[in-house]
This record gives sequence, structure tokens and C-alpha cells, in this order.
Amino acid sequence: MSEENNKPIKNIKAGCVQVAIWKNKGKDESEFNSITIKKSYTKDDGKTWGETDSFNTKDLPKAILCLQEAYKELVLKENKETE
Repeated sequence: MSEENNKPIKNIKAGCVQVAIWKNKGKDESEFNSITIKKSYTKDDGKTWGETDSFNTKDLPKAILCLQEAYKELVLKENKETE
């Protein structure tokens, strides 16, 4: 499935940084999860929003927090599924 036709199963946001968790299917129909990470920003006109996958130093704590939360979500989900 492509991301355009699919909605994330969870979004985790800290300020301008967002991590999305996606459910995917492999060629053999097996399911797996993946994540995307992006940063929102206002363009030079101050009104239009853009997105990037480039982060500066002050964004790193927010990115780390979002990634840790995504990891916890995925690990806890896997643990529940195997119980």
C-alpha cells in the first residue's frame, strides 16, 4: 500500500516534529509497521506551511521523544499480540 492511499495508524507529535506509524503489507501479504518522521515549518511568506525531513539541533529532543513513543507503541503492540 502506498502512503497516499493509506492513513497512519497513529501520529505522535511534539511541537513541529511528527512521527507517523504505518501498517504495511509485504509482497507475500505479511504485515509490518514502518514510521515516517517530518518537521512542519512556515515558508518565507509566514502564512504557508511546508514539511521537511531535515532537522536542526533544537528539533532533536522533539524527534527523540516522538521516536521513543513510536517505539513504545510498536513494542507494546507486538507484546500484546504475542500474549
